[in-house]
Amino acid sequence: MKIADEEYNESQQALIHDLVSALLSDQIIQRQKAREQLVEIGGPAVDYLARSFKTRNKALRWEIMKTLVQIADKRSLHLFINSLEDKNTDIRWLAAEGLIKLGHISLKPLLKDLIERPNSIFLKEGVHHVLHDVIRKSDLQETFTPILAELKETDDDEKVAVLAWTLLKNLEGRI
Repeated sequence: MKIADEEYNESQQALIHDLVSALLSDQIIQRQKAREQLVEIGGPAVDYLARSFKTRNKALRWEIMKTLVQIADKRSLHLFINSLEDKNTDIRWLAAEGLIKLGHISLKPLLKDLIERPNSIFLKEGVHHVLHDVIRKSDLQETFTPILAELKETDDDEKVAVLAWTLLKNLEGRI
C-alpha cells in the first residue's frame, strides 16, 4: 500500500533512509527487497531518493534510478531529463525509461531542454529514444516524424533546436 504524502512522518523517513542504505547491500535479494519496498512507499520516497542520487557510488546511483523508474512519479521528471546526460550509459538508459513511463508529460520539458542544449549528443540520443517510444502509439506520431529523423540522421544542432521549438509551439493546447 502506497503511503500518502500527507501521512509521511519521521518514522517513514527513517524507514526510507534504511531502505536506501539497504540498496548498497552485497546481497542481491536484500537490494531487490529494499527497492520493492521503496516502490511500494511511492511518492514520499521520491525526494529522498533524488537527494541520495547525488552520491558518487555508481551502484547506489543505479539502484536509486531503477527505483525511481519503477515508482514513475512526475517529481522525478527533471532528474530523469538531467540524467540523460549522465556519464554512465546505464543511468542514461534508465532515465529514458523513466521518461517513457511518465509518458506525454515528459514531451514539453524534453523539447525545452533540446532547445537549450541541441549540441548535447547524449541528450539528443535520449530524446530520440523517449520520443520514439512515447509517441509510437499516439496521434502525435506524424507530428514528431521530422524531429525524430533529424535527431537520428544529422548533426545540425540549429535545425534540431528549430524543430524542437516548432513542435513545442504546435503542442500548446494539445497535451
